[in-house]
Amino acid sequence: MKRTFFGALVALGILFPLTFAPAQNRDLPAPADLGRQADTIVIQIVADADSVVAVPNSVTVTRGQVVTWACELGDWTVNFKSGQPFGDQAVGDGIRGNQGQRRGQAVRNDAAAGTYKYDIMVQVRGGPPLRADPEIVINPGEHR
Repeated sequence: MKRTFFGALVALGILFPLTFAPAQNRDLPAPADLGRQADTIVIQIVADADSVVAVPNSVTVTRGQVVTWACELGDWTVNFKSGQPFGDQAVGDGIRGNQGQRRGQAVRNDAAAGTYKYDIMVQVRGGPPLRADPEIVINPGEHR
């Protein structure tokens, strides 16, 4: 019994500092890795005072790579203008999600390399729509 109790105390002594260590002591992704998960880029739509921003605001992707958006603030829409890197739905109806949902599409294999501005609109309950205008850069490299 004493060994089990002692072993538990040793384990707690080792695990407690690791579990509750301040964020600056933990391994955090490098800024270039933010939003990247394997072959999927995740763009978070977050509040910024009385507006919203995309994190990351500018992201470089390759053809065939999946880009998803997520927002916890409210229902959201991502809409590209003509000449965009996704299918026709992204121009017409836009890529839409409800609060807390993650949605996205793969970059077209025939998308031209370049920078594409797009609009984000978030409808927060009881308030006016919030907007942002980030960008996606298509890498001129090979297809995935």
